[in-house]
Amino acid sequence: MSNVIICPHNRNVRNLNEKIADTLSTTDYISYSSDKGTDQSVDLGEEVLNTFEVPGLPSHELKLKEKCL
Repeated sequence: MSNVIICPHNRNVRNLNEKIADTLSTTDYISYSSDKGTDQSVDLGEEVLNTFEVPGLPSHELKLKEKCL
C-alpha cells in the first residue's frame, strides 16, 4: 500500500494528523516546549513565543499516541 497526501500548509498537515490520531484508541501523550527568551532577544512573552510555527520544528504542543509512527 502506498498512499500519499500532499498538503501545501503545515496547518493542513496538523489537522489531518489529528484526525487520523483520533481514530486510534491508544494512550495520549502531550509534550510542551519550554520556550524562553534570551538576554539578546526582544522581550516577548511565552504566550507569543508559543504561537510561532517554524517550518522544520515541532509546534509548542506535541500530541503523540502509542503505535503512531
